[in-house]
Amino acid sequence: MARKAAPIRVSEGPPAPGETKGGLPAPARAAEGKAAAQSASRKNSVDELARAALRAVLIARDAAFNVRDLLTGSSRMAFLAIKD
Repeated sequence: MARKAAPIRVSEGPPAPGETKGGLPAPARAAEGKAAAQSASRKNSVDELARAALRAVLIARDAAFNVRDLLTGSSRMAFLAIKD
């Protein structure tokens, strides 16, 4: 599905006092940049959390397999893996 493009804002005349060429006052642009940085930071922390959760699931799966292998087949490798 195609995304709609944002309408282009055209300013007519010189910018008002406190505004810049882009149409937003300097403090608003700074706040917008800060919000974008916080959003990127949150996204990175969510990615890190997802990676940690995936790693925990893989470790738990491996541990369960090793316990099953030790109990059913008396595997020396499973014993060493559990011991570690």
